[in-house]
Amino acid sequence: MAPEEPADPPDLGDPDLDEPPVRWAVEDVEHVVPGDATTRDELLIASALFTPLTRVGPEGRAQPALALDWTAEDDATRWRFSLDPEARFTVPGDEEDETLPVTAQDVAFAWDRAAREGRAGFLLADVTGHEAVAEGRRASLEGVRALDDHTLEVVLDRPHGQLDLLVSHPSLAPLPASRWEDDPQRERTRPIGNGPFVLDGEDVGGPTISVRAPRDPAPRQHQSVEGIRFQRLSTQDAYVAFQQERLHVAPVPRAALTAARARYGELGVGEPGGVDLGHGPALTALGVRVDGALEDAEVRRAVSSAIDRQALVDALPDQGLAPADGLLLDGLPAGGEGRCDHCAYAPFSARAALAEADLDSLTLLIDDDPVHEPLIARLEADLAEAGLALEVERRPYEAYWDAVRAGQGDLFRVGWAPEHLTGLDVLWPLLHREGRWSLTGLEDEGLDAALEEARATTNPLVRQQRLAQAEDLAHEQAVLLPLLDEARPTVHHPTLEGVRPHPLGRLDLRAVGLRAPDDPAS
Repeated sequence: MAPEEPADPPDLGDPDLDEPPVRWAVEDVEHVVPGDATTRDELLIASALFTPLTRVGPEGRAQPALALDWTAEDDATRWRFSLDPEARFTVPGDEEDETLPVTAQDVAFAWDRAAREGRAGFLLADVTGHEAVAEGRRASLEGVRALDDHTLEVVLDRPHGQLDLLVSHPSLAPLPASRWEDDPQRERTRPIGNGPFVLDGEDVGGPTISVRAPRDPAPRQHQSVEGIRFQRLSTQDAYVAFQQERLHVAPVPRAALTAARARYGELGVGEPGGVDLGHGPALTALGVRVDGALEDAEVRRAVSSAIDRQALVDALPDQGLAPADGLLLDGLPAGGEGRCDHCAYAPFSARAALAEADLDSLTLLIDDDPVHEPLIARLEADLAEAGLALEVERRPYEAYWDAVRAGQGDLFRVGWAPEHLTGLDVLWPLLHREGRWSLTGLEDEGLDAALEEARATTNPLVRQQRLAQAEDLAHEQAVLLPLLDEARPTVHHPTLEGVRPHPLGRLDLRAVGLRAPDDPAS
């Protein structure tokens, strides 16, 4: 695909991509400090500046980061994390950097702030006292205590055997409490962190956010590159700049994905560089109300098999979509080898089953974003082929969710992206009776029990078995009909090395480096 000059090209100069810093395009960035960072790009920058208690290893399990060791007690409702006594916040200077010790009190301060006022406070919903802090009835989390400078205790309302994985989230990293209490606005715009890089130059509100390696990095924080320049650009402008050899990493516009894959290949396959297809996946599904026209699970499964998912993908070309064959996205350790049998397109058997059920119409609730129109049109055509008329009720976003919570309609659109590398992040909130977004009206004791056991155990094998069981039960009940898997693709320059694709787009920036022009691919 030849570069198409944007109407107002960004001034990126004429960089040499063989030399640092790494040039990385970002778009959706407003907050970069723990407790506030939530978007993919915000979390990427937060992970450059801050290090949470743990990080996710290649096997999808928690590995030491700020915390060197941890234990779970009382059936995984009480956890203790032992912090690295040599961990430091780095205060950048013109000639020398200063450091401050990182303590358990700093983690507690960051979590209290997140629960009280942060956009990412929902990550702490299981911690004892979260609701009281979120509602302003307490200033601090009852379930978070610094036992000493390097020991953090966390108490949960219910067991969670994967808390060590949950605390790897970049928005749960510590903040220097004394500096935030002195000048919170300064810390939002020129944050001081304990991560592998420090802010270099202007504050985070400008067109570029530059970070560099500390002059005297703390142990376990060594980097492979001297610095990274995050450049705020639209997706289209970023991709044009990448084609002009001005960026190392850029998002790929949906309309250019096929051409980008043909031109650059896929990351990790063959030559260096290429398109990373698995950067921040999401699931699109149909939620099904079980207390109306679709109370029979067999009829719900017939509705699902009436939908041609490949035709949905074809109706939305170059958008990084694939037909969904299960609820658990690729890369999530879940253990479910069983897929969604009713996700296979079977129009003749679906029509027969729906005719036998004497069902001739359904109502779909959906928010009124025009981006959904191709999806709606395809669903209308497929269900009409099966003998069903689809009545579509489009509503503004908030009114749409109000109607769904009120139990209106037969079908409703669900878009979901997990925050953590665990199948629990999909199945629990959407299907457990106490899940925040469990809105289908389903009550299934077996499904709830499987999810509760998966959540409570610290044994990965048991968790895998229970999640597999829960997904199979969910497919049998067919209250969430998987439609599409979506990825947000990025393209990487061949000189960039050390990028290991991550299912959620959480890259370890310590490992990112630049390959010498004459070096073979590693």
